[in-house]
Amino acid sequence: MQEGAIIACMKAKSKIQRLNLGFTLIELLVVIAIMGALVGFMIVNLGLQRGARNLKIAQDQLVTDLRKIQSYTLSSRVLSNGQPAQYYLMKFDFNQPDRYTIQGIYDTENTTNGRLTNVETVFLPQEVGFDPIAPSATANPTLTPKSCLLIAFKAPFARVIVSEGCNQVAPVNYPYLIDSTDDYAKVTNFYNDTSVSSKESTVTLKLKEGGTGTTKTVTVQAVNGLITFEQ
Repeated sequence: MQEGAIIACMKAKSKIQRLNLGFTLIELLVVIAIMGALVGFMIVNLGLQRGARNLKIAQDQLVTDLRKIQSYTLSSRVLSNGQPAQYYLMKFDFNQPDRYTIQGIYDTENTTNGRLTNVETVFLPQEVGFDPIAPSATANPTLTPKSCLLIAFKAPFARVIVSEGCNQVAPVNYPYLIDSTDDYAKVTNFYNDTSVSSKESTVTLKLKEGGTGTTKTVTVQAVNGLITFEQ
């Protein structure tokens, strides 16, 4: 009798141990739900970090390139085609907000207003572009908003010159020539002090990250060419 009770007790204990070896369905579902929430949080967090990083990269690149053409202009750096550049400028076409173009003007002595060449087109990181309402200008409020801008620097004080448009009226057979009536001519005329069509303006450019809507600004001061940016 006692032996039978011991055997029954051992069987019950063995059954309990077998039941404790695994998880119940509810426990598994809870674990899966927690893991899914953690993975989702990590994905969102990584996306936010990537957006912020790309926005900062775009801002740093823009500041670097503005300072680069400022330095190139002051030092009269030779273009890649071997021609000595009179002026360097940056073209911002806000119909293509994911890029901007560095350009050079040369041979102004032998043609009416010089020749134009593209130096480099810079593409912004993914999801980053210029804000459609950009740019703003304190010295010349009529710059807000414009679909395209040319920004250049004038030696010896690196004053900022802004042309309100990027229209080039060039002969079909000579697309690199600058016409006396186009927006590029306004820049060269300002350099040569023969026109006041181009305005000295303090310009603020705004970069926007599409995923979060976060923005950063870059400002170029009119008189001294100082370039500042939002941290």
